[in-house]
Amino acid sequence: MSIQDKPIKLLAVVAIALSSIATGHAWAGDVPQQPRTKQLIEETGTKNFEAASFFQIGMMQYNRRNFKEVEEAMLQALRFDPSISKAYYVLGNALFEQGEIEEAIPRYEQAISLNPKMIYAYNNLGVALSRQGRYSEAIAQYEEAMLLNPSFPTAFSNMGITLYESDRPKEAILYLEKAKYLFLQSGNLEQANQINKYIQCTVVPSISRRPMKFKSLCPSL
Repeated sequence: MSIQDKPIKLLAVVAIALSSIATGHAWAGDVPQQPRTKQLIEETGTKNFEAASFFQIGMMQYNRRNFKEVEEAMLQALRFDPSISKAYYVLGNALFEQGEIEEAIPRYEQAISLNPKMIYAYNNLGVALSRQGRYSEAIAQYEEAMLLNPSFPTAFSNMGITLYESDRPKEAILYLEKAKYLFLQSGNLEQANQINKYIQCTVVPSISRRPMKFKSLCPSL
């Protein structure tokens, strides 16, 4: 069974928060005229104004889900400053969203090489690797994310799904239960319930042939 067929999916994340800075709406390759704000420079992690401007444009396009435009903007930002780890990360996300998984992987790797503490890049790299069936490599990325933040539920959830895909269901349950607990702690009841259903309807039946305790959760069983 493919990952896409699962009751819950591997979760990629975007966690780039920028303040609202006017950049104009028209963009055809040139950077619109903007005030050279210190805020814009600081939030993007670069001292190059042109790079920061293209990065901001890319984030505006990301919010509109115009992923091809995001890709172009981030490439322009990196042309002006190739050391922006966030730009590589968002570029990886844009490629991933366009289905270009193979191309997204090295972008996440570049983001991590520039910022080894970028938790979300480890997670999304793991998702991309999992989509390619490279499970052992994906597991290593989730481990890094969990090491950096032991309270990051998405990494635990993805680890559990990937372990299940790797025919390691007993180990998978441990991580999925932890993910469920962390999602409950954060108030995300919907995701916690989805994980619980995944455990009871998909993982547990693969381990035990005993009658199900939660048949109401799993009408197909």
